[in-house]
Amino acid sequence: MRSSLICRWSPLRLDAASAAPCQHTPSALCQAILRCVAGEFAVPPGELASRTRRGPHIVLARQTAMYLAHVAFALPFGEIARCFGRDRTTAAHACRRIEDRRDDARFDRRLAALEIRILAATGARACVAQDGEVPR
Repeated sequence: MRSSLICRWSPLRLDAASAAPCQHTPSALCQAILRCVAGEFAVPPGELASRTRRGPHIVLARQTAMYLAHVAFALPFGEIARCFGRDRTTAAHACRRIEDRRDDARFDRRLAALEIRILAATGARACVAQDGEVPR
């Protein structure tokens, strides 16, 4: 698998779960997700947030990034839509499409590995949601 330098695997620090609330802004999280997903799918990061329609490979990468923003970081669809230059219903649709693709074991493993790399790259395990839960 290909990945950008920011997504190089590093061990997660699970002892950090009692840390202070997350300092990452939704925009910063989206940018990190864009870089990691773009590296994984070998597409320029700017293409994922581009307002124009692109080929199916870029659409899949964008939908994957939106899905991970929602699932791994619990970002609301409206915030994801702003980050990606789309409508909130498009973000919701992207999540449904990727969830359907998770039935494919190979894609599911790829997505799980990508989620781990993004969490490690952003230090998200050290972030505690406002309800006290650690993001997945």
